[in-house]
Amino acid sequence: MKKTALFIAAALTAASALAGGGLGIFGTYWDADDTDDPAIGGGIKLKAPLMPNLCMELRGSYLVEFADGTDEESLIPLEAGLVIDFPIAEQLTLYAGGGAGYFISPEYEVDDGMGGEVDVDLDDEVGYYAVAGAELKLNESVALFAEAKYTAVEFDGAEVEGMDVDFEDSEMKGLGVNAGLMLLW
Repeated sequence: MKKTALFIAAALTAASALAGGGLGIFGTYWDADDTDDPAIGGGIKLKAPLMPNLCMELRGSYLVEFADGTDEESLIPLEAGLVIDFPIAEQLTLYAGGGAGYFISPEYEVDDGMGGEVDVDLDDEVGYYAVAGAELKLNESVALFAEAKYTAVEFDGAEVEGMDVDFEDSEMKGLGVNAGLMLLW
């Protein structure tokens, strides 16, 4: 009986801790300064309250940049941060925050200028972001959100055709936007 009571108490505590959180899916657009073309993609985010109006967010995205309409370069940011909610009305909440991310760059090919291609594998790096947005509740279970996000990451090196190459100044930074649907609990 004690074990059952402890299990129920733990479940209720976990449920109340997650109340006010949600799982979101979004489309994303990022126009980084040091790239030729903007990146587009999608992602998911998990929002969990830590205390009233303070939430932790975990984000994962997949971004693709189409260079010259043919080559495809991708980036996978895995991010964690804090956001502060500013409830404006029952259905509308503004929020702002920031955090850090681990940026994974899968291997891709680039034109070598002589009719061939070169394999490039950028080193995975750590970066940071700041975000501000709005969440509009449609009902108790669903909300729409839109946000502006500034992201910066500096790539220091890569492996090109099996050889390590160091970069002096290859920072990707710039504004982006995310918009999507949030499932609330």
